[in-house]
Amino acid sequence: MSHQRPVYLLEEKHYFGEYNGEGSHFHKQKLVLHRASMKAYERLLKKHGFVVHYLEHRHGQSFGQTMEDLFHGESIVAHCCDPTDHFLLDELEAWGKSTASEIHYYETPNFVCQQPWLSEFFEHGHDLQMSSFYKAQRRRLGVMVHRDGKPYGGKWSFDESFESQQLTHEVELAEPCASEADEVAEATAYVEKKFPHARGQLDGGFHYPHSRRGALLWLKQFFEERLLDGGDELASKNRNKQIVYHSVLTPMLNIGLLQPEEVLHVLMRFSKLHKVPVHYVESFVRQIIGWREFVRGVYLYHGRSERMGNFWKLERRMPDCFYTAETGVDPVDESIRKVLATGYCHQMERMMVQGSFMLLCRIHPDEVHKWFMEMMVDGFDWVVVPNVYGISQFADGGLFVNRPYLVSSRTIQEQLGVAHGKWSQLWDALLWAFIDDYHDEFMDNPQLSSMAEMLTHMPDRIKKPQLKMARNFLAQLS
Repeated sequence: MSHQRPVYLLEEKHYFGEYNGEGSHFHKQKLVLHRASMKAYERLLKKHGFVVHYLEHRHGQSFGQTMEDLFHGESIVAHCCDPTDHFLLDELEAWGKSTASEIHYYETPNFVCQQPWLSEFFEHGHDLQMSSFYKAQRRRLGVMVHRDGKPYGGKWSFDESFESQQLTHEVELAEPCASEADEVAEATAYVEKKFPHARGQLDGGFHYPHSRRGALLWLKQFFEERLLDGGDELASKNRNKQIVYHSVLTPMLNIGLLQPEEVLHVLMRFSKLHKVPVHYVESFVRQIIGWREFVRGVYLYHGRSERMGNFWKLERRMPDCFYTAETGVDPVDESIRKVLATGYCHQMERMMVQGSFMLLCRIHPDEVHKWFMEMMVDGFDWVVVPNVYGISQFADGGLFVNRPYLVSSRTIQEQLGVAHGKWSQLWDALLWAFIDDYHDEFMDNPQLSSMAEMLTHMPDRIKKPQLKMARNFLAQLS
């Protein structure tokens, strides 16, 4: 950044609850994070001598209208990082074209991969498999590979032995300094006043670092206090913990308070110094340079078409009970209550519980996308589109995964430690009803056909009551 140019910080509508023209209501935790982090950045820039213009959010005002108010249609030269957002990029381009302005885009530091490498992988014949991408990344970056190109520990992924187990660990944020506490207080008051219909809660306090200092302290705390404790937590199934043994770095990574390359550097240095087991390190590396980067690539090169998909031809709007934790299904309501309080839950819960249940309830994928954009503090279009349309809802029909993320109640009990109850019978009934209604689609998929065959051979005395239970639930859900 040049001190010769003024800096404009804009509370853009896409990040303050007016995404793609939708009447969305973002979570209070998310809005406070965005406001507080932007004010902290403003303070930092001014401290370093930059001229900063801070533009607050205006309900209903487009990016083009904001630029018109600022520059009155004049042609200017603008500099910005790649926004990694199709809608915002379209608005930037439309404004630049209408005013003959020149826009200089820079690679964003929020990701490891630069676009030329992504283009080579995603547009030139490579299969859209995360495993292929991850191996290429490891070799390209020289991360956890021997000189002969083979992976540390003899395996590229230790997923089955480590990540599939539930890890829980309750943590506290580092204390903010006085100026940062003031920023949180100001942002909280701002959100409560300006966004009266925002979702979620702030009663239990604000949960996330919002400054560079706070994010670095959080990263340090994770490595020093939680990474090495993970082995003792493997058997823990306490699903009531608010913070899961998961670094919870995505809220900071996704807004640029931390950069993936520095996180990777700290991880490798720390793991070498403390002889961290290879499966711990690999699981973390897979998320930072594997899955996160892969999802961004899917979004950039396939996201526009992917979000048009509705493979199951679903039409249901999102029921209110998904915003109030009153679905009547225990693990779903518990996970939603957690999200209402914090704006966050583990990826396993997002896929296995929330996303899977939304699919069983036949909710339109656009509605599911909207819900995750609103409710998750780390939810941005580049990550929500592939996860919703590609994985949990299988709305794209199998662009990069082979089957929808549908699980039985037993799987949820085993993976999340949820007790068996009335919800279990309803969950499985909804699953069988879904298979019954989409029998042909299941038979056409080699990974799903066995489920359809099981239903075909299920005795009517078992099948009919389950299908009736599911139909009754779906009818009242409408």
